[in-house]
Amino acid sequence: MHEWLSIVLILPFALHVWKNWRSMTHYLGRLPMTLALLVSTGAAVALAWPSGEGRIGGPPQIAFSRQIIANTADKIAPLLGQTSERLVETLRARGFAAAAPDMALADIAAKSGKNEFQLVQALLLQQP
Repeated sequence: MHEWLSIVLILPFALHVWKNWRSMTHYLGRLPMTLALLVSTGAAVALAWPSGEGRIGGPPQIAFSRQIIANTADKIAPLLGQTSERLVETLRARGFAAAAPDMALADIAAKSGKNEFQLVQALLLQQP
């Protein structure tokens, strides 16, 4: 929905710029507008610049998911209400051929040619 509204609003934006182009070029050439643009650009760069602290791995839920799948099937199976053998069987049935109880789930995905999203999706699907 958000994407479609953005596309729909491009036409009114273009018409607005076209209709007010002469006024906009007048304002853009003046000192107050130039200063405002410079300050805004500086603030945007300062806020967007990575701080170098924490937040490796994106949003917290993604970082948490990566931390979980770094563990072996033996450790994850109880969290999913399964035995490690059953979890490994389920993963193999869902296309993760390299599944083994003592292997990290992220390694299972990589060796099976799948990504982390596909792994988590396979773990959370209802049992076949």
